[in-house]
Amino acid sequence: MTVLVADLDPVKQPVTAITDSTSELQAGHTAGSSQLDQGAEAACSKVAAGTGKQEINPWILNPAIDLLFSCGGIVWLFFGLHFFVFGNHSRDLGVQALVMLVIVGTHMLSETHNVATLHRIFQKEEKARFKFHTEKLALVCGFLAIAGLLVPSAVSVFTKIYLIWVSQHFTAQSYGLALLYCYKRNYTLSSFEKNIFSMLMQATCLFAIVRQFTFYDWGGGKFIGIDIPFWGPLPEPVFVAVSYVLAGLAALFTLIVCKKAVFEKKVFPLPASLLTATGILIWIFGKEVTGTLWLYVPAFYHGSQYLVTSTAYYLKDKGLPDGLPTVQIAKALTKPLALKYFASLVLVGTFMYIGIPHVLEQMGVSFDLAFASIFCCVNFHHFLTDAAIWKLRDKRTRDILMA
Repeated sequence: MTVLVADLDPVKQPVTAITDSTSELQAGHTAGSSQLDQGAEAACSKVAAGTGKQEINPWILNPAIDLLFSCGGIVWLFFGLHFFVFGNHSRDLGVQALVMLVIVGTHMLSETHNVATLHRIFQKEEKARFKFHTEKLALVCGFLAIAGLLVPSAVSVFTKIYLIWVSQHFTAQSYGLALLYCYKRNYTLSSFEKNIFSMLMQATCLFAIVRQFTFYDWGGGKFIGIDIPFWGPLPEPVFVAVSYVLAGLAALFTLIVCKKAVFEKKVFPLPASLLTATGILIWIFGKEVTGTLWLYVPAFYHGSQYLVTSTAYYLKDKGLPDGLPTVQIAKALTKPLALKYFASLVLVGTFMYIGIPHVLEQMGVSFDLAFASIFCCVNFHHFLTDAAIWKLRDKRTRDILMA
């Protein structure tokens, strides 16, 4: 999932604007699954036009849900229990319970977040606008999935491409959502400051990719039951250089945030801080920590934050019940509209990732091969589509995202 929001200047954005954010923002993050939206800043200065005066929701849903499921809080809670309380190599009942949560979270949050993108583009009001993604791109990805079933060696390449691409996808989403929280709180970043922030997340992405090409332990082995080819090694000094660049940009952005706090009396928003820290740390820890941490990241960080945002978008797009203000949007989560939306995502995700591979297994295709081929090609479609559907130059999307 990637929900994207184009870069905008909160100084030009009226604080009475109505909007909410969907999962990743299409900010000017060239490493992200977002592209800089030309003219987005000028457009956002008119975001409140015609929407009426209503208090902006500084959160996507509410503080508890956002901090836990959008900003990474629950990942660190689960990781802390697993790594520090039960022990990294423990097999006791507590760890088994956490592993069961991971399995449930994978089906309920990780797999469904891909379906949320498909749900959006196949809506009647969206289908015509995203005809390329619903037809040509879907057809190409479908053919690739079939090719993977016929040529098993191709699936190894698909999984390798996925593992390289996913770091860009994750860091773009983290960057975009962090910016959204800043915009909702009128936390102003100059063009230079936004560029440094963007470069920091790009450097994080580059660090993860270069490490895969430098060390076999990070770029080989198995993934979802498929052997992963190691493309490398790059000279180790290249990785060291990227590490220094990342550290330098992290120090510079920290300095910027501290300077703004001291001289401008503006504190970097808590959710943006947690998002940024999580979005970087998940990529830079060592192997032992990463092995445990990444049990929880796909479902309880990336997938859940996408669903938080896409659900908020969907509810506001369809109309909150009884004139419910956006600051109380979380109350709508128990209403039939929200429950039906989430149920449909779970059902389609279960059919796509479990049902189809089992059917293919009955036809003589390895379950692992079928799952991996479908998984990779669905995600390829997801990555490319998210780069298109969350652009702020589209007024309808813009008005919903910023409420």
